[in-house]
Amino acid sequence: MLLRCVCITDPKLNFLPTDRRAEWILFPAAVSGGPHRIVSLDATFRRAFTLGQRPQVAQLQVRAARRLELKINGAPISIASHRNWNWKKVTKIDIAQFLHGGSNLIEARVFNDSAPPAFWLTLSADQFRLQTGPDWEAVFTGSAWRQVVLASDPRFFARHGCVTDSFLLFMSLPCSAAAVFFG
Repeated sequence: MLLRCVCITDPKLNFLPTDRRAEWILFPAAVSGGPHRIVSLDATFRRAFTLGQRPQVAQLQVRAARRLELKINGAPISIASHRNWNWKKVTKIDIAQFLHGGSNLIEARVFNDSAPPAFWLTLSADQFRLQTGPDWEAVFTGSAWRQVVLASDPRFFARHGCVTDSFLLFMSLPCSAAAVFFG
């Protein structure tokens, strides 16, 4: 039980807390899971959606492993950027002023220096609902746009001594499974 609590709350650990409101998403290709202290890995996640009219109320709930730059329709959205920001806790933001009737676009650039970048989001705008899932796309450090994968989907272990998909598999385990894994 203590290990589960630490996994869920400690921002230094690369465990993604599960939450039924949305899925953690990742870029689909294998990325070296080891530390990258010289340069931070970044992936940009995006999703277009259409609203019938500008919403009166729109609340965004977001998490990103580890650092996030967020844009709605090209406008930068302020995210808690102070040193004590815990990426595992949901950040709530009122974004109604950035949305409009018609086509809208959410872009999230996620940086991580110790694991593949991961992103989680829910949006409630009047009667409209959106969450991260397999219908999002991502680009990783200059690659082509690709459909994301869910962090919770099983991944296969890598060969040739690389820590790639095996790291993603371990990273995507729910904390309760990680507790079982550690015995």
